[in-house]
Amino acid sequence: MSTCEDELREPPSAQDNYPTPAREEGEQPTTFASLGISPPICQALASCRLRTPTPVQQAVIPAGLQGLDLCVQAKSGTGKTIAFGVLALSKVQPNIGTPQCLILCHTRELAQQSTDVIRTLCTRLGNKRGEHVLDAGAVLGGRPLTECFQVLTRPCQILCGTAGRVEQLIIKGKLPVARFRTVIIDEADFLLGDSMLLSVVAVVDSLPEEKQVMAFSATWTQGITIVFSIPLRDVSRRMHRVSEEEDEICYHHHQPPCWGEPCSLGGGNFC
Repeated sequence: MSTCEDELREPPSAQDNYPTPAREEGEQPTTFASLGISPPICQALASCRLRTPTPVQQAVIPAGLQGLDLCVQAKSGTGKTIAFGVLALSKVQPNIGTPQCLILCHTRELAQQSTDVIRTLCTRLGNKRGEHVLDAGAVLGGRPLTECFQVLTRPCQILCGTAGRVEQLIIKGKLPVARFRTVIIDEADFLLGDSMLLSVVAVVDSLPEEKQVMAFSATWTQGITIVFSIPLRDVSRRMHRVSEEEDEICYHHHQPPCWGEPCSLGGGNFC
């Protein structure tokens, strides 16, 4: 049986090969707490022996907590799953038992994996009576619809699912969408291919207008641009892009209707 650490920690080889930001002499190492994460979630991470955020997590989590629309472009093994898992947990309200954060995945296996990771953290967020404060569920394509209905009858703040099945549940009126305020698109370069793009667009467009959209991808695709054009119809909003360039974390922004050239920024600030 895998331990909490095994489920959450990225492959050591990937972590070891990833550049660590240089620190001034005497500067304290970055912690999850310093990123603005709540003490209970920091304690849940620490209980899984996760105490030092990766560079991608350092860049993504503070921006996500601010409510920015993000596209995170980074290689596998850099901590993206923990980054969006922490953001998902930070964005939902425990006293509301209906889904508030939606995580879209391109395969059943990936959706279940993300659910398991987040549920592992949820178990570490239990109250003094040992009850889970938060919970996550999975609705998967290729499985009986009755299984999905059962998931949706239980208190669940974070919902992971394949795009086609989520779209089907929304069309059938089985998935309430009014409470959704955060949408996370995992492995967006695969999910936003030709076969699933229309389902993702339909799902995102059916959710409340006031929502935060975050996409995590190894590469930049035209599909990501299309999906982000939905929540960004209001020209006062910007999509912020976090990407790896020459072993550094760089920030860019795009703003519709004109998708201009990326603006490279230093010092971890957004323009």
